[in-house]
Amino acid sequence: MRFSWVLFGALLGSLALFSCRCDEELIASPGDLFGTVCSVDTGATLAGVQVSIVDADGKTHEAHTDATGTFLADDLAAGTATVTVNADGGRTVEVLIEPGRQASFTDATCHPPVGPTPPFGHVDGRVCNDSAGAWLAGANVFIQTATGALYVTGTDDNGAFLLENVAVGPQTLTIEKGAYFRQETVLIEDQQTYHLPSPDTCELPPPPEGSGSVEGRVCAPDGQTWLAEASVYVVRPDGTRAEDATDTDGRYLVTGVPAGEQTVIVEKGSFSTSFTVTVVEGQTTTVPEAQCALDPPDIRVAVVSGSWDRVEDVLDDVGVDPANITMYDGNSPSWVAELLDDYAVLSQYDIVFFNCGVYDFGFSFETHAIANLQQFVAQGGSVYASDQAYDVVERAWPSSIDFYGSDTLSNQAQNGQETQDMIGQIVDDGLAGSLASTTIELHYPLLAWAVIQDVSQNVTVYIRADAPLMDGTTLSNVPHTVRFLGGQGRVLYTSFHQEANISEQMEHALRILMFEL
Repeated sequence: MRFSWVLFGALLGSLALFSCRCDEELIASPGDLFGTVCSVDTGATLAGVQVSIVDADGKTHEAHTDATGTFLADDLAAGTATVTVNADGGRTVEVLIEPGRQASFTDATCHPPVGPTPPFGHVDGRVCNDSAGAWLAGANVFIQTATGALYVTGTDDNGAFLLENVAVGPQTLTIEKGAYFRQETVLIEDQQTYHLPSPDTCELPPPPEGSGSVEGRVCAPDGQTWLAEASVYVVRPDGTRAEDATDTDGRYLVTGVPAGEQTVIVEKGSFSTSFTVTVVEGQTTTVPEAQCALDPPDIRVAVVSGSWDRVEDVLDDVGVDPANITMYDGNSPSWVAELLDDYAVLSQYDIVFFNCGVYDFGFSFETHAIANLQQFVAQGGSVYASDQAYDVVERAWPSSIDFYGSDTLSNQAQNGQETQDMIGQIVDDGLAGSLASTTIELHYPLLAWAVIQDVSQNVTVYIRADAPLMDGTTLSNVPHTVRFLGGQGRVLYTSFHQEANISEQMEHALRILMFEL
C-alpha cells in the first residue's frame, strides 16, 4: 500500500507530461543543495557560516550553516552552480545541480579531529547505588555539551569511571542505569581531572531506630502489566530518601522507613502514584496488590500523525486522557510551523510523538525547528519517533543513532525488507521482565522500514534483531528499539510501531515502552 501512492503520483505525472502542447518549451525542474562546512584549522564543522550559491541562471541564493555545520539551498536552477563559503578567507567550488534531485557538497576542509583539541580536561569517580548498597556497574556516564559534543564512558565492575578529553567549562555529568539517575554539574579545567565526590564504602546503612519496611508491587494502569525499574521511595523528615527500584516482577522492598503514617511515592517515566501507609517499627508493611497501578498521567501530549502509525491508540491503552492530546496533521508540511517554530507552543507539552509516515522533509532542514526540539528535550520534554519518522531523530541528535545510509539525505535508512516471522532478542532486563520473555516475534508487514546500523555508548538498546534489506543482504543483530537522554528529557525510537498485523507481543512491548518516556 505504501507504494501505491507513488505509482499513482507517477501516473499523474505521466498524464501531465503528455498533455503539454508540442510548441511549449520544457523547463527543467529545479534541484536542491545540501552541504557541510568545516574549519580549515581543525576540520570540525562550523555553525553560522554564510554560504552564497549562484545557480545556472545566474540567480544568487544565500544560506547559513546550522549548529551541525550543515545548510540547505533549494529551488536552484539545474546546471552548474558556484558555491562560495564565507569562512577562513573564503573558498569557491562548483557543484552540478540535477533537475529534481538533491546534490551534496562536503567542504574539502572537513576531516576527523586528530586527538583532542585543547583546552580539555577529565572527570573520574565511583558510583554507589545507595538503594542497593552496592557499587553501580555497567552504568552509562556521559557529558553532552551545549554545542552537541558527546563524551561517553561507563562504570566498571567496581562502579568506577574515567571520562577523558572533555571540553573545559561547567558541564552536566549524567549517570544512568535502569531506575538509577544522577546529574551533577562539574567544572572541567584545562589538563585537570575533576574528581566526582564518591563514598569510601558502599553498603546499606543500618535501619534508623524507630523504622520499618514497606513492600509491594508496581503495575501499569491496566492493573496487569508488572513494571520493572520503577522508583519507589519515602522522604524522611531529614530530607533523605528510603528507596528501592522494582525488580523484573514489579516487586519492591523499601527499608529504613520511619514508623508512623508515611507517604509512598512511585514513579516510572511520566507516570506516578502515591499513597499513605502506616509503618510499624521493626515490621514490614505489605501494600495490597490491588494498589499496584500507577495513576493515568496528568500530562499534555502532542501527536504528529503519519501514514503508517497510530501511537494515539497506545496512549489510550495506557490511560492518557484524550482531552490532553493535541493532534497535528503530519501529512502536511504545516505541522513544522504550527508545532516547532514557536518554542512557547512546543514547551506546553510534556511528550511529542512522531508517527511513521510524517511529512518530515521541511523539518529536516529547518534549523530553528531543530534547535527548538533539542531545547525541548534538554529541558525535560520527551520525544517518541517510529520507523520512517527517523529523520526527526537523525537531524536533531545525529551523534546518538547511526541509521543505515547517508546521514545528509532524507529517507536513506528506509531499506528494510518486508518480513513476518523474525525473532528479536530483548536485551533490556526491565522490558524482558515485564514481557516475561527474552525474545520477541517481530513483524514488518510493509517494505521500506527504517534500519538502525549502530548506536553510541550512551544509548539504551531494548531489542536487537537482524535487519533484512531490500537489496537481499542482511545486517546482523542490530538495534530495533532504543532510548537515550538529550539532557533532562528522553528520546525513544523504534523501527516497529502500532499498525495492522503486528504481533500481540509487539503491541504489549509498545505499551510498556510508554513508561520509558
